[in-house]
Amino acid sequence: MGKFSVLAVCVCVLAGCAAAGAEGTMLSDNTALISATGRSVEDRAEIVDNALKEAANVTSAHGYRYFTIISADNTSTSITMAVPGQRYFVQMPGNRAAATFGPAAYAGGMYTAPDRTVTRFKPGLDIVIQMYRQGEIDPNQEGVWTADVVLGRFVSAQ
Repeated sequence: MGKFSVLAVCVCVLAGCAAAGAEGTMLSDNTALISATGRSVEDRAEIVDNALKEAANVTSAHGYRYFTIISADNTSTSITMAVPGQRYFVQMPGNRAAATFGPAAYAGGMYTAPDRTVTRFKPGLDIVIQMYRQGEIDPNQEGVWTADVVLGRFVSAQ
């Protein structure tokens, strides 16, 4: 799978997600788990960008130059909560004749609005990467990412 194919898969996995940040956790000497989370559904491509940038940062920080994406998992969560309806207390003037005959027409009556539900969506992406040093992998092979290129650093031809 090519670099753009992997990116397209990540974007599809994250349909409706956006990024707030990413963090990396080493799983072994040359593999890492990159977790990216988001806050909103409007900027879904950012979560993929943040995950790739964090993968490149982890790769560089551990002395590697290249990485491949072994797996990508959608870790988005959706929570629906019931919110009780608001209560209103009715205060009626004392000298007014009641035109209606219900609990709300009498002083001290109470009305409760209907309950409502609120859905909270937190987008997320986990990718597992394998890292390689110069000479351990062909950088022209499909699916190989160069950390310096992802981070926007100039890479001289070798």
